[in-house]
Amino acid sequence: TKKNQDKDNDNDVETGKMGSKHIVPYGLYVAHGFVSANLAKKTWFEDSDLDLVWEALDSMFEHDRSAARGLMSKRKLIIFKHDCELGKAPAHVLFDLVRTGRNIDGEFHPLDDKRLGNQPPARKFSDYIIEIDRENCPDGVTIIER
Repeated sequence: TKKNQDKDNDNDVETGKMGSKHIVPYGLYVAHGFVSANLAKKTWFEDSDLDLVWEALDSMFEHDRSAARGLMSKRKLIIFKHDCELGKAPAHVLFDLVRTGRNIDGEFHPLDDKRLGNQPPARKFSDYIIEIDRENCPDGVTIIER
């Protein structure tokens, strides 16, 4: 690499360096979203609009490719549907029903598990396990997987 003098800041700037970016072999993102039935009613948001939201989330990365992001795709959409407008359980209680961990020899290991040790980094979706605790789902809440 060559060092050039930055004229504005009197700093040395390296140029011509290739391959210096760190990469993560596989990343798994978790996102939470909310639809308020009360606000939906005030804005005339209907079930057909909600169907469009699910469709958009299902295909949100299909037409958005970037060298910086690599291949991104939605792998699982977990929906908690309440049988009343005000909901049957707080969001944090429902989100705690979903656990994401590493798949080590077919066993679930929490992501903060110290026993992961020198396991290789995740490189594909099957290197993870997503568990949903359906038995402790509150009454009046339905879990839908897409």
